[in-house]
Amino acid sequence: MHTFINILLALLMLSVIIIIHEFGHFIMARINGVKVNDFSLGMGPALFSKQIGETKFSLRAFPIGGSCMMKGEDGQGGGEDEDSFASKKLWQRFSIVLAGPVFNFILAFVLSLIIIGWGGYDPAYIVSVSKNADIKDSNGEQYVPQEGDIITEIDGKNVVIGRDFTMYTYFHEIDEDTLSLKIKRDGKETKYTVTPIAVSKYYMGISYTADDYPANVTVIKGNPAEKAGLRDGDTITAINGTEIKTGLDLQNYMAEHPLDGSEITVTYVRGTKPHDLTFKSEYTTNYSLGFNANTYREKANIVQTVRYSFTEVRFWIDNTIHGLFYMATGHVHKEDVGGAVRITKEINDVVEESKQDGTKYVILNLLFMCVLISANLGVMNLLPIPALDGGRLLFMLIELIRGKPLPQEKEAIVHLIGFALLMVLMVFILYNDIRNVFFVMLPKLSNIFGFL
Repeated sequence: MHTFINILLALLMLSVIIIIHEFGHFIMARINGVKVNDFSLGMGPALFSKQIGETKFSLRAFPIGGSCMMKGEDGQGGGEDEDSFASKKLWQRFSIVLAGPVFNFILAFVLSLIIIGWGGYDPAYIVSVSKNADIKDSNGEQYVPQEGDIITEIDGKNVVIGRDFTMYTYFHEIDEDTLSLKIKRDGKETKYTVTPIAVSKYYMGISYTADDYPANVTVIKGNPAEKAGLRDGDTITAINGTEIKTGLDLQNYMAEHPLDGSEITVTYVRGTKPHDLTFKSEYTTNYSLGFNANTYREKANIVQTVRYSFTEVRFWIDNTIHGLFYMATGHVHKEDVGGAVRITKEINDVVEESKQDGTKYVILNLLFMCVLISANLGVMNLLPIPALDGGRLLFMLIELIRGKPLPQEKEAIVHLIGFALLMVLMVFILYNDIRNVFFVMLPKLSNIFGFL
């Protein structure tokens, strides 16, 4: 019953985010005098529709995506009429198309105001400084940590919140090369040079948080765990038959049973189904900076709430762009690619895992998911891909350079082809979601079809 309610909640969240996006197009179209023929949530056949004024509002069968169909757009007819999209000036059409992603960013900002105002922000205090850390200033003096020291820059990358630092270390491989670091103390910023610490030992190739929550792992690419089949987000529940309930349990087990290259059996859960993997750790030299950034939150005043809400949106936009780059360069496994079904499952997991902390944290984590998804949708729609907002904006930039628009029928064909390719991609993502989520939840079916 709880899962069913969580699924409805997830669909409601996704629907609101999509409606806000399409409403951006709708409201800007109306401001510029463009008639909207149809405003729809979902795709496929209409389950419900109602004509209000000159616009038909529809709820469609498949709760994926939405549309704001304007007169004179992509063969909608009446292209020469005064109230058509095609008849408007370039800047008007540009503002109408851009409004969808912009409204997603506005939604992300408004939700961030609630999150920061209620739950606080995560200042980038420098924490967990190892005694072996090699951090020196320009005079060669070793850095001595003090409470309240805050990281402001790592290797030229601006750091505002603790997750900026975490994201940098996730997307950038740490090797023997030195890095620059800026730390602010009592309002004064000092530049340091960090020499990574070389640690040679047997590794599985996972990272996790040693806390009282389930031992969810991040898998380090190219290491034994990843080669064996472990994936980001998997939850380790046992090692060599010893039960692991939390990240602290995993840390304690690893301290008591150092890896030595012999075979280990890891039991993990993906979805709701347990799996066993048997593999050997490898003797490897890895590098560590020797310190971390704070991940805990503290209360914010009104000015900080506004400032860090902008930072929150910027963080998720950066995260999305880095993720897209990783996909383009082949660093993301196909099982890590998901769509609406995967998002629904993740929202269900967030609710279930947050319950133990109370209603406040359930709501805050759901708001975080909304910010992430809304910022992601805004960025994705700005990609210069036909049929997406970014593809339409690209055609308008070409029109600006040429001094005249491309033939409308040719642009419509390009967008149609782009839409067809997007549908193929959506089918792949849906298949991937079913393979990774539903077949995990229904092991008998997965064995029959041999997908896992």
